[in-house]
Amino acid sequence: MEPGCTRLRLELGQSLLFFTDDFLGPLLERCPNLQELRYFVHFAHAVRLPANWPGHANLQRICLHGQWNHCFGEVKEVVEHVKRHFELFAGGRAFPVLNCIVLFGGEEDWSRLLATESLGRVLELIKARRCLIERADGSPAWR
Repeated sequence: MEPGCTRLRLELGQSLLFFTDDFLGPLLERCPNLQELRYFVHFAHAVRLPANWPGHANLQRICLHGQWNHCFGEVKEVVEHVKRHFELFAGGRAFPVLNCIVLFGGEEDWSRLLATESLGRVLELIKARRCLIERADGSPAWR
């Protein structure tokens, strides 16, 4: 994707290719107009952005699909992986206008992950910045 991409919405499919390296960071850097990003969280490498990255001024909505990736062993590994994604969303500097995170698919898996203490702390930070965390039907996904 070329710098200055004008796409407003983008979805990454369910592919282990996105798990091998950070595709999200370069995508966010090259698509400054992006307003909605959808991806399979268990099939995407955690984002690595440079310390001096100015943030993404337009991203308002992130949709995460919970389809399970059987490459993970223990549930603890999954929690840490998902936590790394949510930690990025918790900081207001990276995504100042992010106002909604939607969780799709894997309802039972999402419920189990959201109930963990370590992920709960990060979700509190997201909630404190007035960003909704909801299910695909619009109902709250977490407290």
